[in-house]
Amino acid sequence: GQRERASLREVGTLQVAMDGHRCGARRILALEAAFKQCPHPDETQVANLSRETGMTPQQIKYWFQTRRAQIKGSSSNTRPPTQGSSSSDP
Repeated sequence: GQRERASLREVGTLQVAMDGHRCGARRILALEAAFKQCPHPDETQVANLSRETGMTPQQIKYWFQTRRAQIKGSSSNTRPPTQGSSSSDP
């Protein structure tokens, strides 16, 4: 059904869906470790991860892109407002 086809993106869990398939915990751990070392992998790193995880290079690139967006989104939500952004300044 549609629920099976929906992509799940949950930060901090091992429930990540790519192309309708959940990634195994081992794959996620490998991807997370690689992400910590380099959030923008080059083609060689993508190819190595592809072989290591059994995922396609496109899936690896998509996972990194999504992970960067998740990190960016979660960090922008936790930042306090800057001092110069108040509209009540005279």
